Amino acid sequence: NLRGLFNDHPEVLTVRYGESVLPPADRINWIQTELQRAIAASADQSQPGLLLAYLGYQLESRQLVRYGLAVAGAASGTDPLIPLLERLWLPEEQETGPTIGIE
Repeated sequence: NLRGLFNDHPEVLTVRYGESVLPPADRINWIQTELQRAIAASADQSQPGLLLAYLGYQLESRQLVRYGLAVAGAASGTDPLIPLLERLWLPEEQETGPTIGIE
């Protein structure tokens, strides 16, 4: 599963695939619909939420990433993977502190 892949190979956390290796648009729409159905029907929403966020990351859809991570985070409680993915997949939304000594 995706979580296992990320645990075993953290170097792929920020890999984005090009259009030539992603499914066609109609298949992507079907996948998104199925994941949203799984979220609505499942007691454990963490996995479909994570998959939806990953799909959003691949499609460069910040809205889908935010939604999927919010679902996964709410379902999994204190999972350290969710804040890490937020930092990696939504970097400019993170607060930045002051820079010292850099001009």
